[in-house]
Amino acid sequence: MDTHAHVGFRPVTQGNTLSGTPSDAPKARCAGRSGLWNPLTLTLIVALGALLTWAAALSYYGSFYRGWDAQLYYAHLRSAVMDGDLDATNEIQQLTPGKAVFVSGAPWGGLPTTDDGQLVNVYTVGSSLMGLPGFMIGHIGAIITGQPTDGYSRPYEFAVTLWYALLVVLGCGVLGSALGRWTSARAAWLAVAAIFFGTNLIYYTGILPTMNHAPSFALMCVMLWLALRLYETPDRTRLWLASAVATFLLVLVRPTDVVMLVVLFPAAWQVIRTGWRPALRNGLPVAAAVVGAAVVQILVWRMVFGRWVANAYTEWTGGKGFNFADPKLPEILTSGRGGGWLYHPLYAAAFIGLIAGCVMVRGRQRAVWIAVTAGIVLHIGLYSCWVSWDSGESFGNRIFINSAPLGAMGLAWLIHQTRRPLTFRLAAGAVALAVVWNGLLMAGYIEKTLPHRDEINAAVLCKTQIQTVQRLLP
Repeated sequence: MDTHAHVGFRPVTQGNTLSGTPSDAPKARCAGRSGLWNPLTLTLIVALGALLTWAAALSYYGSFYRGWDAQLYYAHLRSAVMDGDLDATNEIQQLTPGKAVFVSGAPWGGLPTTDDGQLVNVYTVGSSLMGLPGFMIGHIGAIITGQPTDGYSRPYEFAVTLWYALLVVLGCGVLGSALGRWTSARAAWLAVAAIFFGTNLIYYTGILPTMNHAPSFALMCVMLWLALRLYETPDRTRLWLASAVATFLLVLVRPTDVVMLVVLFPAAWQVIRTGWRPALRNGLPVAAAVVGAAVVQILVWRMVFGRWVANAYTEWTGGKGFNFADPKLPEILTSGRGGGWLYHPLYAAAFIGLIAGCVMVRGRQRAVWIAVTAGIVLHIGLYSCWVSWDSGESFGNRIFINSAPLGAMGLAWLIHQTRRPLTFRLAAGAVALAVVWNGLLMAGYIEKTLPHRDEINAAVLCKTQIQTVQRLLP
């Protein structure tokens, strides 16, 4: 197998510096980027899909202030900007239009409280930071249109949710550009489109966008792009600094995503081989970003709890957290309760593609494929030990969205192998079926005709899909 077809530059070591020697592969690939198979076209199509889904959700539900986690993530943003604090009590008890979900069962959902009775928001603040531009646009819109400047009127709702959707759209464009250099423009285009339209990513982009999976996905797309470019040219200090910024946001949005930073290891190893000074210069900012994000979040919890707390979620659940002695494998992959592969087979195909890449790609580029595969294994493996490994009330298992950019690389590799017209048509047909499957599944989930998660298996899922088709047909 020609390894030049999988990477644009072959890094070579020269003394204490690293330089990239261009191969002839990028020239052929640039020619393939014309026409349909280019990142811009991909971005526009994903944007159209996101916008249509967003509009349909607004028409169906009437509001995006829904769900438990989503409203708490948004409460961080609204409270910090409008109230100048991180006390979510007024957002949850008085202001949010969707507060009914918090009064079912235990008072206010059993959220922890401070000594003076204020509700504590147990979630991380990173997605609020990522949503700040959208919120400010909404505030300006509310002033211009004369709407209430309370953080919950329509201008805020529209601007923030569309902003989060835009992050996913831009992330897909970045991801397509990154993967096109390692497979082909056509394979990357189809793989990213398949991941967006054929998995639960589209649901958490357009239907429930205020969850933190949209910024997590977008940041991981950027991180993978940086990791692949740094492998090609490891001595780019500016790219390492950009990686540090992305790392800080990634960890602050969802701390457990830190395990996927393993994708930087192949580039980091090339820098380490040149000496300790470049390794320190380029690696220290990334390490500092991880520590900095952890410190910021712990300080936030110190402010809201009034005492030092290392993990607010365990404070809420009575000490429950990770149980490394009882990982829920293969349940997190294939069970009806929260099996990501059962609900969305494209995730399984993507992982198979990564494994195949690890086996079949030759030369030093194999290290990249191994690192990307390790990122998914570590991420899903870590969540299999989490108390909420099934992601609770979730369309499919939403935690798979965070590592979806890594999986897209495997899916692109599989599609890239279908060079003959017949095999490519078969691959495109399989992708189309996965998209249809996901659309039907989403319809059943929204209409609540999909059986309870504990009752699901492959046979029940197929039967439900057939019933959904019959119901939709005239």
